[in-house]
Amino acid sequence: SRCMATHGMSPYLPTFSVSLLFGMVMVRISLPMAHRVDLLASPGGHRRHEGKVPLTGGLAMVLAATAATFLLEVPVDYGLSIGVLLLLLVGVMDDRFSLPYVIRFAVQIAAMMLLLLVDHVRLEDFGQAFGEASGDLGAWSGFLTVFAGVGVINAINMVDGMDGLAGSLALVCLIGGALLISVSPTGDPTLVVVISGVLAGFLVFNLRLGSRTSARVFMGDAGSMVLGLFLSWMLIRYSQGADRAFSPVLALWLLALPLYDAVGVLLRRPLRGGSPFNADWRHTHHLMLRLGIGPGKSLAILLIISVSFALFGTVMAAQGVAESIMFSAFLGLFLIYLLLMEVGERLARSIAGTGDVGN
Repeated sequence: SRCMATHGMSPYLPTFSVSLLFGMVMVRISLPMAHRVDLLASPGGHRRHEGKVPLTGGLAMVLAATAATFLLEVPVDYGLSIGVLLLLLVGVMDDRFSLPYVIRFAVQIAAMMLLLLVDHVRLEDFGQAFGEASGDLGAWSGFLTVFAGVGVINAINMVDGMDGLAGSLALVCLIGGALLISVSPTGDPTLVVVISGVLAGFLVFNLRLGSRTSARVFMGDAGSMVLGLFLSWMLIRYSQGADRAFSPVLALWLLALPLYDAVGVLLRRPLRGGSPFNADWRHTHHLMLRLGIGPGKSLAILLIISVSFALFGTVMAAQGVAESIMFSAFLGLFLIYLLLMEVGERLARSIAGTGDVGN
């Protein structure tokens, strides 16, 4: 399958390269603009970076993707385009003025409704996650499509708390998806390759490369929400229908770590007496930092884990493992993840010599 993937993706390398260049150029151009319009992230609260960092990564990525798709004549679904612009606008306003989460949530629902009603991208079944039954969702299809999409959008947003992390984990999912789509009989991964290239261009400025001690730009809520919407579109569109490129269960494995992190936090916050929607330091990357693991090592470890999850799921699918077993394994690893997070939480409190982390 490795040979097939390599052969299947080779025609798309020029597309990736052009998109990478557009991404780098647009991000670089956006940096001085961020200072002129005061679209900057200041340290304080949950932000532990030094100095003011531009929040124009999301805007730059959308502009780069628009330019690349226009130049390369890559078709983009109409509903997806409008949804991206909607989330970009609200995301930029949120990065600048800090909007109430209710507004962000409502706009995320609207964006997913566009995918559902305009592009007809919807969850129709769960494959054979629960056995041989088709898993047809029937009347629940629309609701679960929006619910799942909003969940993915927020999973990416919630994991965006360390330089390079959200972008790197999203890139793992995008590349995995592009490879699977490229070797499917009818799939065309060109748009996914474009977004992968643009995201890689952003990461050139977002990662701590070389002697750089901090990111030069953040994607902001604008970037994380748009990225989450695109991942939702890709995972749903290519995991449904008779000619699906991968099963719905394999889609979970491609995005396993962000999903584990988001659901884990939402489950653990109320157990500590807090609100599921109040930000805290319970995310996986936060815990690793509290345990004394530096940002660079934490990113490397989490990236390796994410790639391992995606490869494990892909290998199981390639070997013909039943989707119900793949789904059971996914849930089993999630329980192990929760246990490890609880052990790590207690260890971190022991090291700090303090009580519980603030809610």
